[in-house]
Amino acid sequence: MIFIECDAKQCVFYGNLGKTYVELRDNIFKNCMFENIIMEWRGEQSTIKENGFFECTFKNMKLDRDIEFISQTICGGTIEDIYFLSSNMVENQFLNLQMNNTQIMAYFTDNIMASVIFKNVTLEWEIDENYDDGNLFYQCDTCGLICCRHEN
Repeated sequence: MIFIECDAKQCVFYGNLGKTYVELRDNIFKNCMFENIIMEWRGEQSTIKENGFFECTFKNMKLDRDIEFISQTICGGTIEDIYFLSSNMVENQFLNLQMNNTQIMAYFTDNIMASVIFKNVTLEWEIDENYDDGNLFYQCDTCGLICCRHEN
């Protein structure tokens, strides 16, 4: 499944993608719903890179595979009931949104979280003891956030 340089407005994406290879690059999604999406592990790495998600809802998703999630802008909307396993989650911006009942496990570096409300969210990432991970949390409500950083 490949989407490159698409504009999607008020679309609904759902379904079991199984072991599908996914590439989303340079797309704009506005007021879209991503719901009940399942992706399972297969040897080929999927890439979600340089997309904009504006006022979108992500709900009931299980992305349990090797996915690079790089340079996204996610502004507004909600992320709810998500399990996300990623090899790289780098240089993303999460702005002005609410994240509920979510577990993220990734190599999580150089991300910006601004004005994000966390409720029952676990974020696990590996760090190098000699490297500052570069993540920035700015004006976030982190009362519902548990961070687990593991040295590699």
